[in-house]
Amino acid sequence: SMCAEALATALDCPLVRLDLSNVLSKWLGETEKFIGQIFDLAEAAGAILVLDEAEALLKQRSGNQGGSSTGVAYILTRLDRYKGLLVATTNRVEDLDEAFFRRFDDYVVFPTPDKDTRRLLWQKMLGDSAQKVDLDLIAQTSVTGGLIRGAAIRARAWAYGLDKTLSTPFVLAALARELEKNNKNTKEVYVPEYRKQIKILLNGGDLSKIE
Repeated sequence: SMCAEALATALDCPLVRLDLSNVLSKWLGETEKFIGQIFDLAEAAGAILVLDEAEALLKQRSGNQGGSSTGVAYILTRLDRYKGLLVATTNRVEDLDEAFFRRFDDYVVFPTPDKDTRRLLWQKMLGDSAQKVDLDLIAQTSVTGGLIRGAAIRARAWAYGLDKTLSTPFVLAALARELEKNNKNTKEVYVPEYRKQIKILLNGGDLSKIE
């Protein structure tokens, strides 16, 4: 997703996202209608069209999928007709319909960023709020850029909502939440120095104890 944003910036063109949650409908034909409108909008605007979490839109078809299979077939047809630049993102390549790959010119596998890159990502995502955050410490946890962005947004909103200065415990607690959300192990996040403060935040306890 971040790569698509960088690509749109480099090409100086708008970016349009196709998010399943925004197009899914229980009514027959409505989902395909919404998907078609987004494809048309992106094409008319000369935008980069991004299929975020493509596995949700392009699942492998089987005989008992019914409407889901029909939806996949419709999207594949629109991919054939689409005149523009399209980027699909996924963490679950094995769930994608095989016909999906034939519609794309190339694919890129992004490895988990190394510690130096993670530090730069944290610094960028936290911005000026990172002054009281131990970036070297939080960069030790091996996570993807998407998780870093999610945790950074959560940490900043968390501190702002509680009228507190953003600090390392907020970021670590936010990262723990993001890891939990993605069914990943949080053990590495609970560093001894901040374990107590992290637990206080996650449990909604007395925030004065983290100062």
